[in-house]
Amino acid sequence: MLTIFRFIFGALVALKTLQLTARASISTEGGIDLSDQAFLALPLGATVLVCVGFFVLGKGIRLAALAILSGFLVFVFAFDFYNHHTYLIITICAIFALGVSVPQLLKIQLTIVYAFAALTKINETYLSGSELYSSMVQAAVWQAVFRDDPSPKFLMIVSAASIVVEAFLAVALWFARTRGIALVVGLCFHAGLVIAVTGGFDLFADLSIYGGLILALYLPFFQDELDPLVGRRTGSTASVRDAASSPTGSF
Repeated sequence: MLTIFRFIFGALVALKTLQLTARASISTEGGIDLSDQAFLALPLGATVLVCVGFFVLGKGIRLAALAILSGFLVFVFAFDFYNHHTYLIITICAIFALGVSVPQLLKIQLTIVYAFAALTKINETYLSGSELYSSMVQAAVWQAVFRDDPSPKFLMIVSAASIVVEAFLAVALWFARTRGIALVVGLCFHAGLVIAVTGGFDLFADLSIYGGLILALYLPFFQDELDPLVGRRTGSTASVRDAASSPTGSF
């Protein structure tokens, strides 16, 4: 399971690294040109990408995770690029750098994200539907498909429903009976966010990366199902390799 997780996580981190490096390196004032920060951003991005490669390949995982963590801390403090994506990436890298009870800590991290998101939304502003109006109704997809503004009651119901969904996902993944339902709900929830809230390429990229990171954290909850599949595939590959290298396998 962790092999699959490292691959998915590494791919998402690589995309985020390219995005942050480009944002810090390219200036659009008076035309497209390298910014004054490029001298730091370009080698930093290249170094992080190399470390991501080692992480994905399973070479010095703890050191690679620590190096990626350090690189993203530089992005945060030197370029002020803090958001949910960098927080998650830094935290997940810290878990791998620690190297103790990794699957369990990844599960706990996902629960913390969902629980925190649900709790912070329990306020008058969010429940009134005003935040949903600004993020969803005024986005390009809603304006293109529906055009008319929904009723305040509709926005209030959807706002409350989003809190219920995140609270449900924070708990349901821990239980075998509700885990499958949580997977379907989570996939629909994050796909819906990407579609409904997207207002441009940058926001689409941010939401896609963040959603991918969250969904990758579902994998440890399905470790019992994934590990036998990975084991059988690894065993099958090893058997084919052994057969090809044996005297009888060469005919």
